[in-house]
Amino acid sequence: MKKFLIPLILLLIPMYLKSQVRISLREQGEMTFDLSSVANYPPSVYPAYYYPTTASGNNPEGIRITITALSHSSVSMSLHLDIRGGSDFSSTISLTQLYYAQDGTPLPAPGTNFPVNWTPVTVNWNEIFNAPMTGTLFRKRIDLDFCFKAEADDTPTGTAGVSTTLYIRYYGL
Repeated sequence: MKKFLIPLILLLIPMYLKSQVRISLREQGEMTFDLSSVANYPPSVYPAYYYPTTASGNNPEGIRITITALSHSSVSMSLHLDIRGGSDFSSTISLTQLYYAQDGTPLPAPGTNFPVNWTPVTVNWNEIFNAPMTGTLFRKRIDLDFCFKAEADDTPTGTAGVSTTLYIRYYGL
């Protein structure tokens, strides 16, 4: 049985830039990849890709992030949203076997080593989104899909499973 639990920890970096801009971020849910509950696991061809078996109610393939920036007077700044992972799942299951993409991105075909339009999660910060803010209010909803890349050398994890943490930060410059 392979089970992966990914709690999300949000790193909010409050910024009071220029004319006191308030920045907030809201994320929903956590994801689980319980491959023991998937009908086609183990696959006949490796690598194989799987969406989470449980995820956010608003985005069943991942998470929903809502970002907001509010200022009492007009500002001009750049807003950024980044993601990184905590560590490998185990000695045989790398963090880079977890991928993210914009909502609606199709799963890679089995046997595809480097999926198009999917980005592996790493321990380094990767930018998901950036946009200019001009004026007094900026709001954006971002739905991210996640998939897990099952490889032939993944060692079964038992009923307890293994986990890693995803960190998300949002800031303005």
